[in-house]
Amino acid sequence: MICFLPVEFNRFKLEIIHTGSTNEYPSEVYFDDLNSDGIKEKIVAFENSYNKLAFQVFDPNNEIYDQWNFSGQYHKFSSELCFEDGNNNGFLEVFGFTRKNDSVFLNCFEPFGPNSGKEEVIFVTKIMKRPSYPSDYHINNLSCKDINGDGQEEIVFMIHSGYSLEPRKIFIYDFQGNTLE
Repeated sequence: MICFLPVEFNRFKLEIIHTGSTNEYPSEVYFDDLNSDGIKEKIVAFENSYNKLAFQVFDPNNEIYDQWNFSGQYHKFSSELCFEDGNNNGFLEVFGFTRKNDSVFLNCFEPFGPNSGKEEVIFVTKIMKRPSYPSDYHINNLSCKDINGDGQEEIVFMIHSGYSLEPRKIFIYDFQGNTLE
C-alpha cells in the first residue's frame, strides 16, 4: 500500500555541524538558572588540565560567561554538581566534591550575585586507604531536599567505598546552619 502513495516532499540532505565547547575532556552538562533572570544557563563540569574539578557557564547564545575551578583535586566518581540557593539571596550556588590526599570536601561557588567567585570548602570525611589500592570511593544520589522541615533545602549525598570499606554513609549538609550530619 505504501508504494502506491505519492511522494509529496523534496529529498533532504542531513549533515553534522559541530558547534559548542571544544573541550577535549569528558564532561557533564547541566541546565539551570544561576543568575535568576528566568533563562537557564548551560553549565559544563569537567576535569581541567590541573586535575581540578571545574565548570563553565554559557549564556543562551552559547557564549561563555566564565570558568570556575574548585580548589581540590578532581575525582572521576564524584564529579556531579548540585545547584541550590543555600543562602537565600536569589542566586544559585554550585556544589561539587573534591579531594585532597585522604579527605573529601564539599565545595560551593556562587558564580553570580553579591558573593560571586568566593569559594566555600567544607570538610566531609576521611577515606581509608589501603597501600595496594587507589582511593576508591563514589559519591551518589546528590540532591537537594528539605530534610528538617525548615523550608530550606539541604544537600543530601551518599559516599560509599569499595576496597577500603569505609566510609559508607549518608550525609546531610544544612547550608543555613553550616552543619554536616
